[in-house]
This record gives sequence, structure tokens and C-alpha cells, in this order.
Amino acid sequence: MTPTTLAVLCASTAVPLALCLYIRRRFATPGTRPLVLMMLAVAWWGVTAIGWGLTSAVPLSLLWASAQFVAIVAAPPLWLLFIGQYIGTSWSGSRRVLVALLSAALAILLIVATHPWHGWVWPNVVPQDGGFPVFDHGPAFWLSAAYHWVLLLTGITVLFRAIQRSRREFRGQLVPLLLAVLLPVVANVFYLTGTAGPAGFDITPLTFAFSGVLLTWALYRKRLFDLIPVARDAMVDSLSDAVVVLDPARRVLDLNAAARQLAGNPAEWFGRPVDACSRSWPTPRSILLPAGRRR
Repeated sequence: MTPTTLAVLCASTAVPLALCLYIRRRFATPGTRPLVLMMLAVAWWGVTAIGWGLTSAVPLSLLWASAQFVAIVAAPPLWLLFIGQYIGTSWSGSRRVLVALLSAALAILLIVATHPWHGWVWPNVVPQDGGFPVFDHGPAFWLSAAYHWVLLLTGITVLFRAIQRSRREFRGQLVPLLLAVLLPVVANVFYLTGTAGPAGFDITPLTFAFSGVLLTWALYRKRLFDLIPVARDAMVDSLSDAVVVLDPARRVLDLNAAARQLAGNPAEWFGRPVDACSRSWPTPRSILLPAGRRR
């Protein structure tokens, strides 16, 4: 393993871990718990990748690869639950869904733990002179990969649809989430197809540092957990007072249900300066909320 690769893997462990600690202390909004657990899984993935990359002995490589499966099994379902809770889907809080995801994860880990007896995960490990051992992937590995890809693609689909139908002020929060998950997904495709990186080396953990940076940027610049779609729907739309959301140029971005009733034709308000729109505003006056600022 080169010093550069080792440094990136260390960052891929440290950044998610720091992000996990920050989110846990700072926020208690929908989606934070699975996100914190996912960051812990990603940090463990980085630790095991470092351990795997620093050894060329087949028995130790198998040990690190088995330990890495804890993160591989945990990250996709936690990603799906995080997106579901963040967007506000009904299934993300279902006990049946949680039990099903947990049962599948335990079953996969049991198969990995008993690999020496059946060889279904890695039927053959080929040592390489001066390089990483190359693992042949068995049927259990590919079934696990297919299952986790279904979870990842389901979460990506839910997020993409939310971006399509969301208001403009929420897209700045959702797009970084999409980019953060696409980085390791693309890297995993390269690993599974053997088209990038040294033979036998999984480049997926190398991308976690960059995904963590994207999430950090979304937390600070896009207020990822300060105003989330499910909280907006539950809080703002339920207010009996009219609320108008403005951008820094005082153009209308959004109106809650009460404001849309007063506006008459709310479609004519979007994107226009609020001063021009509010000349005909009936009494009582609305509450004007500049977007991007705290009340």
C-alpha cells in the first residue's frame, strides 16, 4: 500500500467518525440516528481496509475481509433508513421493515463467519508476489452484493424522486446527499468489475473521505438538518398564520397553505419580489421568512 493510499484511507476513517460525533451532539431530527450509525459503519470499513491493505498473508487478509463485512452489511440498510426518515416516508419507521433488514444482515454475517466450512463467500484466494491477495467471489458474495445494491438503488431512487418534486430551497440539501452516495457506488462498480485500482484492492473505502466532506458541506452551508422536508411539512404547513419564504433578494420561494389561500393565485408569486406581490395582500399581513436565515 502506497503512503498516499494509506493517507486517504486514514482520512476515510477520521472524517466519517468526526462527522458522526458532531451530528450526534448537535442534532436530534429525523434521520440522524441511522446516519450516525452509518458513519460508524463507514469508519469501521476504513479501519478494516487499512488492516487489509497492510498485510499480504492470506489468513490475515481473510480475517480483515470478514471483519469488513460488518460495515458492508450495515451501510446500505442504514443509508436506506436515513433517506426514508429524512424524506418522511411511512415505511422507514415500520417495525417490520427494521426486523427484515436486521434479519437479512445477521444471516449474511452468519454465512461470512462460517465461510471456512463451506467456502461460499470466497472459494479461492490467490496470493500475489508483492501485491494484494486476489479473492475469487463465490455465490454468497454475489447474492449479498445484489441484495445490498437493491437497497442502495432503492434509497437513490427515493432521493432522486424527492429532488424532482421538492421545492427549490430543499434541492440544495438533497443534491449533496445524492452525490455523497454516488461516489462510493461508482467506486464499488469499478471494484466489482475489476476495472480500477490494483488487482484485489477495493477502492470503495477511498471515496468515504470525499463523501464525508460533501456531507459536512451540506451541514454547514445547506443547513442539512436545520430545516428538513418532513419537518417543514409538519410545522410550516400546519400554521394558521400565512408564511412566505424569501430568498436573499426578497423573491418569493414558497408559501404555506394559509398564504396560498390568501394569495388567490400563488403561481403568480413564485420568483417575484415580495414587495410587488404584497401590495395587494389582504389583512392580516403575512409573516415574511428570509430563506437561509434563522428566525
